[in-house]
Amino acid sequence: MRLGETVENSGTAVAIDIGNQTDIHPKDKKTVGERLACLALNRTYGRKDIVEAGPIPTGVAKSEAGLVVSFKNASKLKISDNAAVSGFRIIDANGTAAWTQAAINGETVVVTIPDGLTASAVRFAWDDYPVCNLVNAENLPCGPFQLDVK
Repeated sequence: MRLGETVENSGTAVAIDIGNQTDIHPKDKKTVGERLACLALNRTYGRKDIVEAGPIPTGVAKSEAGLVVSFKNASKLKISDNAAVSGFRIIDANGTAAWTQAAINGETVVVTIPDGLTASAVRFAWDDYPVCNLVNAENLPCGPFQLDVK
């Protein structure tokens, strides 16, 4: 995800939510094409009325409530199902990952730091076939990421 945001004239269309656990190539080519078209129309052709992608993490900050992850493309941040926000893990200084709870707060997500852990990073959808449900108003998904906590 980060490479698509740092290389000029490029982007990343997230398809993690339309894949198949036993086949890396999504059969739903139409959705992949629509997401790539959003990127091209917005970034290359200047169509700012079209949202380019799902939520893209821009940073993480410590707060009393936990870690606050900020995003761009996060208008009306929501979940794609009727469950709780899923897919977040806290990474401690030893590199150990612990599943944790998270909650949407406007255009950010507040990630709980489990008792006894010191967070050195936060991960989202960090698996081969993750359970994750964070999307924006256009129902475009957030892709996998890891942000180091400063």
